Amino acid sequence: GWAYSDSSGQLQGILSTTGGLVSRSAEPAAASWRPAAGGAQQLSFETGYGLAVTPTLTGQVTFPIGAQITLTAKRPSEGALPAIVTKSFASANDVGVGLVAQADVNGITVPVRVVAVVATFPTIPAGSGAIVVDLATVQDYLASESQTPLPVTQWWLATGRAGAALGGRLPAGSAVTTSAAVVSGLLGDALSAVPQQALLATAIAAALLAITGFCVSVAANVSQRRAQSALLSALGVASGAQARQLCLEELMLSLPSAAVGLGLGVFVSTLFVPATTLTTNATKPFPPVVTEIPWGLAIPLALAVAALPVLAAALSAARRPDPAGTLRTAESV
Repeated sequence: GWAYSDSSGQLQGILSTTGGLVSRSAEPAAASWRPAAGGAQQLSFETGYGLAVTPTLTGQVTFPIGAQITLTAKRPSEGALPAIVTKSFASANDVGVGLVAQADVNGITVPVRVVAVVATFPTIPAGSGAIVVDLATVQDYLASESQTPLPVTQWWLATGRAGAALGGRLPAGSAVTTSAAVVSGLLGDALSAVPQQALLATAIAAALLAITGFCVSVAANVSQRRAQSALLSALGVASGAQARQLCLEELMLSLPSAAVGLGLGVFVSTLFVPATTLTTNATKPFPPVVTEIPWGLAIPLALAVAALPVLAAALSAARRPDPAGTLRTAESV
């Protein structure tokens, strides 16, 4: 997609100067394209041979003629470059899919056509307005405008290589940042470790408090229902049936409560962890923190919180006193 042209301002100046001659051996430059490695194209050209002849008082002076070959890149076929924009950018600039927006690149205005609107995009902070375009396409556009290529300062790679091994294959002065190193640094930093430990301690304390509260509630409920249980026993209702009824009542209370507590814990963690996780410079890390819920531990803990009150109700129902004595005590009271 590149075109070439040759020109010589010096030759034009000589031809327009009185007395300026060009030796008849002068030949124009010849150029041709040839395929190169990697699908590239190589331009080969001959400079030709030409001497300018200028008469002087003592004779003639000859000197070579300077010229230049100019390569010009063709503009991409589409009028506007396809681009992805974030929701923040779309809202701020009132654009949507199919519309054309203007991007400022290297001091020139590049038209981009929105092909998709996304909530987030890798390497872009959440909530930031951004335009995502293909690097090769925008470089071609800049070349067609005779602008310098866009500098690339970061490469985001998905690789299994260790950071040290990858760093040895990069140019001098390059720095490698890995997600594992960032996580290790955040976990080892006191600014981030203390809030995380506090959140873990709060979760454990909340679980213990919930279990204790449920057990106390079961004990109080059993104490209040002694007379009712004795009456049911006197009417012929088996103790097993009463125990199952009590366990079912406690399960209907504890299971929804555990589910709500789990959901509330996930919500608080999602808000609390990113807000309190800071780098050693007391700034928010980038890429931003992603909160991961340990479901393998959280769900069994929630089920334990829901099951312990049921077990406590079953144990209390199994150790009920003699119903006749309970009825006589209730009548005397």
